[in-house]
Amino acid sequence: MLGWAKELKNLKAFVYVSTAYSNSDRLEIDEVVYPNHISPHTALKLCSEMPTDLLNSIVPHSIFVQTV
Repeated sequence: MLGWAKELKNLKAFVYVSTAYSNSDRLEIDEVVYPNHISPHTALKLCSEMPTDLLNSIVPHSIFVQTV
């Protein structure tokens, strides 16, 4: 893709967005939007109001890991 982009004379920028960490709890990732287990607004509110040490202790236990 980068090789092709180098051939475009009027290209101003080339931006690559990796999905390496997207849906990292899944073994297989399809081109779909997966449902959240909690609303984004609630998650942000909890993370911003919860003490850091408490948040760090519960995050590993709250991530749903899918097995196939």
